[in-house]
Amino acid sequence: MGQQGYTDPFNVNFLRKNGTTVPANVQLWRTYDDDDEHAQTITIARDMTEAVQAEEGMKEAQQIAQLGSWDFDLIRKTGSWSHEMYRIFEVEVPGRPLDYHGLMEILHPDDRDKFAQDRKRADRENIPVNDIYRIVMSDGRTKYLRFNFRTILGADGAVIKRLGTAQDITAIRELEDALRHTQKLQTVGQLTAGIAHDFNNILGVISSNAQYLEMIVTDSPDVNVTVDRVVRAVKRGAKLTDQMLSFSRKQALAPTQIDTASFLEELTDTVSRALGEEITMDVDVPDAPWSVMADETQLTNALLNLSLNGRDAMEGAGSLKIRVQNIDVHEGEDASARNIEAGSYVAISVQDSGTGMTQEVQDQAFEPFFTTKEIGAGSGLGLSMVYGFADQSGGTVTLDSEVGVGTTITLYLPATDQQGELTLAKPQKESVAPPAVRTILLVEDQPDLRVINEQVLQKLGHRVITAEDAASAMLAVSKVDHIDAAFLDIILPGGVKGIELAARLRDTRPSLKILFTTGYAARDVLDKIDHVEHDGLFRKPIQIQDVSARLGEIFGADKSNVTDVGKYTAA
Repeated sequence: MGQQGYTDPFNVNFLRKNGTTVPANVQLWRTYDDDDEHAQTITIARDMTEAVQAEEGMKEAQQIAQLGSWDFDLIRKTGSWSHEMYRIFEVEVPGRPLDYHGLMEILHPDDRDKFAQDRKRADRENIPVNDIYRIVMSDGRTKYLRFNFRTILGADGAVIKRLGTAQDITAIRELEDALRHTQKLQTVGQLTAGIAHDFNNILGVISSNAQYLEMIVTDSPDVNVTVDRVVRAVKRGAKLTDQMLSFSRKQALAPTQIDTASFLEELTDTVSRALGEEITMDVDVPDAPWSVMADETQLTNALLNLSLNGRDAMEGAGSLKIRVQNIDVHEGEDASARNIEAGSYVAISVQDSGTGMTQEVQDQAFEPFFTTKEIGAGSGLGLSMVYGFADQSGGTVTLDSEVGVGTTITLYLPATDQQGELTLAKPQKESVAPPAVRTILLVEDQPDLRVINEQVLQKLGHRVITAEDAASAMLAVSKVDHIDAAFLDIILPGGVKGIELAARLRDTRPSLKILFTTGYAARDVLDKIDHVEHDGLFRKPIQIQDVSARLGEIFGADKSNVTDVGKYTAA
């Protein structure tokens, strides 16, 4: 009797009497008698329960880590992939694993040479490779994969096998990119906020001097016209600092309920004039658009900015469409796709028929100071400021562009449940009516601004005590018997800010009226002021009529306890 022939091992599930199954690895043998007749079949079955459980555990672990394993036998020209490799490369199981040439085809063109060189070096020097490469999926998506592999050499030094892992780190890279973007915005935001603060102080000197000149020269039309031009220029400069702070997410917005339809009706004429005659404009607003909660000035700036960008992209001729939609964003994929919280929004889209953006430009469009315009033709702050405004308002911005077709940028703003009425404030020139004479402490660290504001307050009829910081202010106050109000800059040198100084002054003079001024109206600063009892906040550059009106409201025409008009400067 002899034993001949056997099958290759194969896997099968056996059914137990209790109804459960057991995985097994089976191999068959046939035995033959002396006459070469089939005598019997021998079956060997190995219980594979533990092996299967280990394999499932490995599969689950690889799926959690998004880490696939692979090997390629260069002698037999065969390869094998773990289940996770199929998922990463989006190949159906049990599809044919990609060989070297197949991998090269889907590698990002910019990474192919690097991968080929790394592979050759691994073969030549017998060292492992651990690096990141990009693959491009059939729909154009890019994935970042960390490859870690090594080469196996035969006795003659020839390469016989390669094996390793591939980990999908796309989500990690996106988070890292987002973090870098946020850090960049924070850095640039700190810079722009500091510039805005200093610039507002400069504007304050110009504005206060111009207004003071207008107060003392009352019979010269030429002077009045000149002063008006200066004041208008100052307002434009102040608007620029507002935009810089909005870009850095440090601007304190003043959201109000805005009737979207009325707002766009007012804005359309302005946009149309800015576009020129060669560009047609279409505004599509539903019959009952929701109102939005937003800062009206910043919304105006955002839509003008997007419209002018569209005009430049069309190079003088084309069409621009502004479209409004009421949008309910639901939890889950809907909110995730727009990178926004679930809720009701008004979506305002600005669509142009311009040249469109490449994917590379789209990826950088919201970066600070990025611009495709020639040097001197654009600051690169436009889309960054729009994004900053939307983010601060509780909304977001999306961008959709195709080269040769055009660009659509959509601004999502939180909707209100009622329609509001748009009220456009009309600046009016008011006469300055001085209230009763009072003693006022003026604390300002900028010398030029301190001098001119002192002159302004004296011109209004008040006695003024000046100081440059908290220490000199406390010293000055200690030398006088009576003080009615303190006009304090929030940002002061010496470690003690205006808010802390106000608290110290109130400890000794509980009835003291407190007025604050600042060239840096950031949200965190204003939040602190909200918790301090005060009688007014003035943003630089200061308008004299506003200060005068507030002093009049505080003191009225009451002449009791007034002090002699004079001047006192802290030593």
